[in-house]
Amino acid sequence: MKRGMLCLGPITHANCGAYCTRRGYPCEGCHTVIENEDILKFGLLALSEAGFTAEKIIEAARIFSFDGTERLKEVMKDVGML
Repeated sequence: MKRGMLCLGPITHANCGAYCTRRGYPCEGCHTVIENEDILKFGLLALSEAGFTAEKIIEAARIFSFDGTERLKEVMKDVGML
C-alpha cells in the first residue's frame, strides 16, 4: 500500500495465491472478506488513510469475486467512506 498499490490484505482472510505487491511472492490474503465488523472497519480505515477510495476498494473486491461487496458497502457507510 505504501507503494500506491491496493492490497486487500487488511480486510480479507488468507490464501488467494495472487502476486503480492507488498511482499513480492504469492499473496496470503484476499480469500474472502473478514466478518468481524471491528476488524473490517479498522482495515477499511487503513486503506482509506493510504489514499484508496471506496470505489477502488469495491472494484478490487469484485475482481476477486467477493460475495461481500454489499457488506463492504454497509461498513463503508458506517465509517463514512460512502
